[in-house]
Amino acid sequence: MLLCYEYSMKKQEEKEEAKRIREEQKEAQKLQREIEEARKTNEKERSHYKNAMMTREEKYLKLECIDGVNGTQKKKPIV
Repeated sequence: MLLCYEYSMKKQEEKEEAKRIREEQKEAQKLQREIEEARKTNEKERSHYKNAMMTREEKYLKLECIDGVNGTQKKKPIV
């Protein structure tokens, strides 16, 4: 009788351990998805700001080129 009880308790402990491991794995996967999403957001923002800076630089160079062609000595706008 004691052997049956111990076996039953051992099986219950194994089930609980397996459940705990699954929950930990699920949490780890959730954290990994959140990290990946943050990386994508960060990369998107970096790309946006890089493009914005390139656009501003192109506009500045275009203005500088036009001023040079016209021979005017205008003060360059701060971009």
